[in-house]
Amino acid sequence: MGVEAFSSPAKSEMFAVAWLEEKHFGLVLLQLGTRVEQVNTEADDSLISFEDSHQDQNEVLTELSHNEHHETLVSFDQQSFTPISASAGLV
Repeated sequence: MGVEAFSSPAKSEMFAVAWLEEKHFGLVLLQLGTRVEQVNTEADDSLISFEDSHQDQNEVLTELSHNEHHETLVSFDQQSFTPISASAGLV
């Protein structure tokens, strides 16, 4: 992974159930629908690197800087979501 890799790999599991119903009322068609999902996402722990640039008063005059490199281990909790959507329409 390169410098621009900002997020750690994640594993997602999804399950969805949908329902669609149509009913004619003369020339009008009524459509109703709904969808319920279960989404679970898990990400591996990641080692994230940070660089801090520091300058003291002597270095400001010569415009030299020193970069300090910091690494932090970041842990992610498992996330679970239950999105629900519904729609209605007349045609």
